[in-house]
Amino acid sequence: MKKFISAASAMTMVASLVGSAIPFTTVAAEASKGLELRAFVDKDNKAVSTTISAADIAAGDVTIPVGIYLLEKENDTKSVRASFGITTKDGDCSGVTFGGADCIPYIPNAAYFNDKVTVSAGGKDYSTKNLPCFSGKMSSTRNGDIFQPTGTYTCSLDTKQNSQNWETAWGSLVWAQPVQGGYEWTGDTSDAFPGFVFDCTFPKGTPAGTYTIEFVNMVPDEKYPKVWSTMLESDEPGLTYTVNNGNLTCKSLTITIEGDKPGTTTTTKPATTTTKPATTTTAPVATQPTTQNGNTQADFIVKGSKVEYKAGEDNYMDFFVESNGHKGAMIVFEMSALPAGVTAEIDPMCMSFAHNPQWSLMSKTYNLDCMDPTTKDPLAFDDSQYVVSFKLTADDTVKDGVYKIGFDRFHVVEQPHEKFGPIVEFDATVVPGELVIGDPTTQPIGTTTTTKPSGGTTTTAPVTTTPTTPGQADFIVKGSEVKYDPKGDNYMDFFVESNGHKGAMIVFEMSALPEGVTAEIDPMCMSFAHNPQWSLMNKTYNLDCMDPTTKDPLAFDDSQYVVSFKLTVADSVKDGEYEIGFDRFHVVEQPHEKFGPIVEFDATVVPGKLIVGNPTSGTTTTTTKPVVTTTTTAPTTPVTAVYGDTNCDGKVNIADVVVLNKWLNDNSSYNLTAQGKINADCCDAKAGTPDENDSKAIIQSLVSLVTIKDGTCKSTDLK
Repeated sequence: MKKFISAASAMTMVASLVGSAIPFTTVAAEASKGLELRAFVDKDNKAVSTTISAADIAAGDVTIPVGIYLLEKENDTKSVRASFGITTKDGDCSGVTFGGADCIPYIPNAAYFNDKVTVSAGGKDYSTKNLPCFSGKMSSTRNGDIFQPTGTYTCSLDTKQNSQNWETAWGSLVWAQPVQGGYEWTGDTSDAFPGFVFDCTFPKGTPAGTYTIEFVNMVPDEKYPKVWSTMLESDEPGLTYTVNNGNLTCKSLTITIEGDKPGTTTTTKPATTTTKPATTTTAPVATQPTTQNGNTQADFIVKGSKVEYKAGEDNYMDFFVESNGHKGAMIVFEMSALPAGVTAEIDPMCMSFAHNPQWSLMSKTYNLDCMDPTTKDPLAFDDSQYVVSFKLTADDTVKDGVYKIGFDRFHVVEQPHEKFGPIVEFDATVVPGELVIGDPTTQPIGTTTTTKPSGGTTTTAPVTTTPTTPGQADFIVKGSEVKYDPKGDNYMDFFVESNGHKGAMIVFEMSALPEGVTAEIDPMCMSFAHNPQWSLMNKTYNLDCMDPTTKDPLAFDDSQYVVSFKLTVADSVKDGEYEIGFDRFHVVEQPHEKFGPIVEFDATVVPGKLIVGNPTSGTTTTTTKPVVTTTTTAPTTPVTAVYGDTNCDGKVNIADVVVLNKWLNDNSSYNLTAQGKINADCCDAKAGTPDENDSKAIIQSLVSLVTIKDGTCKSTDLK
C-alpha cells in the first residue's frame, strides 16, 4: 500500500540514540556514498539481537526494528530512492511482514520510546519519547523537546510487490532535500541517525534459517533505464550513485533463526532488468488545446500514461514531458473534470527536476516553483522522470470503458523576468492519459474525453465549482495580553473559539510587527492531540492538522493554543500598548469535494495586546500593514491602468505575479515601471502602490475567482 506523506504532517524519517548507531567507515571517497540496513533499538531503548532463538520463535512472534542509514561525507545528496525486500535460501519468509505505523514507517514526533530517552544532537542533549531522523533540527520549547525534520518523503511497506514479481515483504522510500536551504545532518555524521525505521516481524513458528533484508537493485520500468529502484542523486547535475555505476555501496542485514532446518526453501528474487525500451512511433491522438492567450507551444508536449485499472491495487497515471530544449521556472496547471466516480490524488513531488520541488494547490490550480533553489535560474527538464503523477481510484459505479485524464491548461513559464531577456511562457500541448476500466469494447460506449475544447461543438463533462466562504464570524482567533518582562520569556498565545468547526489545514500571515519587536513562533500547535508543526513558506505559515492516520479533519481543543510566539522587545521601543495579530487566518475545514462540499473560511481575528513599560491611559498602538513606497515620480498625464499587467507586456498571466512578488520582497532590486505599479495596483486601488493583496488578486483572477479588469476588486473579495 503506497502512501504519499507531506513534509508538514507526516515525515517518515525516524531516529535512534546516537550511541545505537556504529559509524560506517567503508566509504572511501567523496565520489562514493552508501546505504546500510542495521538493527535498531526497541521501544524500551534496548539493543536488539539479530539472532532469534528456537525457543523465542516457538513461543510467539518476534519483531526486529530495522533502520536504513545514509552514508556520506558531504551533505550534498539531492534525493534518495531505496527499495528493499527479504529473502532466504534455507528458511521460509512467506509469512514475514514489514510494518510500522499504519503501513508506513514510524513518524517523527509520534512517540516511539515507552519512556523519555536522551538524544544527543548538535552538541546538546534532549529528552524525548519521539524520533528524529538523519536530517533536521532538535530544539527545546516550553512544551518539551521536539524535532523538526527537513526534506520530503514518499514511502510504502507491503506484503509483496506485484509489478516486480517480488513475492515476499517489500518496502520502498523516496526522500528529497528541501526546495530551498539544503539540509544539515541532525548528528555529527550522516549515519548518527537512521533515515527510516520499520518493524520486521517473524511469525510464530517461522522455520530456522538465514534471512536477509537487502536492497533491491533493478530497473522498475524498462521505459526508463536510468531510473533504478535504489539510487542517490547528487547536487552536482547529472551525477547519480548506483550499484551499476560502482559508486554506491549497499549493505544488507542478516537475521538468523536458530534450530533444526527441516528442508530448503528457496526464495528467488527477480532478475535485474536493464533492457533498453523499444522505440515507439505511434502518433498521439489528442487535440491541441486552445488557450486564453493563444500561445500554445507545439514542441513542448505533456503526455499521460495508459493505466489498466486493477481494483484493490495502486493505479498510478504518470505524465511526462517532451521538452525539446525548453526549460522551466514555474508551472501552473488545472485538471480537466474527472469522469464521475473517478478520483485523483496527486503525488506532491515533481521528479522532472533534480531537487524534486513540490506541487502546491491554490483553489483548483496547482503551482510549481521549479527554478534552481540557489541561483533562481530556470532548469532543464529530465524527460525520463514524471513531471506529475496521480493515484487514481475508480468506484464500482464506473462502467467499463476508456477514459481520458488530462488538463484544461498546462502552463509553463520559461523566462519569468524581462530583466534577463524577453519573458517566455506558453501553454503546453497536452496528450491525455488513458484510464482503461474493465473490458471495453473496440469502440467503447463509456469513452469519455475531459480535455478542454479547442473549437467547434464538443461536449465536455461539467465542472462543479464550490464557492469559498469569505469569512466565519463564529470561528474566532484571540490573542492573549502580555505585560513585557525584559528579564523573562514573554509568550503571546492565540486560542480559538471553534464553535464546532474542525480543521484540516490552516494558513496565516502575520500583521507587520511594531518596529523593534520580533516574534519567534513555537513550531508546535497544541490545539490538536498529535501536535502538528507549523511550516513557513515565504511569509505564510502552513499547518496540516488532519489525523495522521485517517486523514480526517480534527476537532480543535479550544483550551490549548493554536499558535504561540515568543516576543522580544528592543530598548528603542517606547512605552505603550501594541496589537499583535494576523492579516489573514484561513481555515480549511473540508478539503476535498469527494467527501462533500469544500468548506474553508477566514477566521475572525482578535489581536493580542503587548504592554511595554508604563503606558499612559488609553495609549494603544495598532500596527497596520505598511504601504510599499516608491521613488518613481508619477506622470503628470493621467495613465490608463491595464489591471494585472505588472510587466506591461499586454497580457495578464503568472509572469506578472512573479515580477510583482519579487518587487514586493525587495523593491530596490527590481525596476518596476510607473505604469507597471499602476497596473499591479488592482485590489483596493491606491493610485499605484501595490501590495500583497494585489498579488493574490492577480493569481485568483487567472482561475476566475475574482475579476480585476475593471479595478473594482476589493480585499474582501479575495478567497
